[in-house]
Amino acid sequence: MTELLVGTKKGLFVLEGEPGAEFDVTARAFAGEPVEYAMRDPRTGRVLASVTSAFYGPKIWYTDDPAGEWEQAGGVALPEGGEAALERIWTI
Repeated sequence: MTELLVGTKKGLFVLEGEPGAEFDVTARAFAGEPVEYAMRDPRTGRVLASVTSAFYGPKIWYTDDPAGEWEQAGGVALPEGGEAALERIWTI
């Protein structure tokens, strides 16, 4: 079984299938939010996604089950008081 993690402007889609055959959408997360990047950590199986919310800004989220609950990762920020702003997280 092959898994594809597809980040779009409308959220994250998880597809599964066999090469050369049709793939089924098995999970969806972050509906309506741009998902810039998603990956499964081969060491732990954990899925990570970078999501850019128009309201909350860019965040990294993680889960052990893409169809389940997601948790926000901490520590992604720039020092306060500076002129720079974190706009997107393109890769993890």
